[in-house]
Amino acid sequence: MYEGRQRQALTPSAGGFLGGSAQPTHQEHTMADPAFAATTVAVFALLSLVARGMDRL
Repeated sequence: MYEGRQRQALTPSAGGFLGGSAQPTHQEHTMADPAFAATTVAVFALLSLVARGMDRL
């Protein structure tokens, strides 16, 4: 049962590049969460550095 789900998630969508609505797989959702968190942390770190630089002026 698990192998069938895994194979289905790894196969490309039949719609092609622009032809169909590709549903995101569980793995894509799993990778999107840490990527969003890392991007958010990086943005706030950059804002912190800019604020410190502006404070010194």
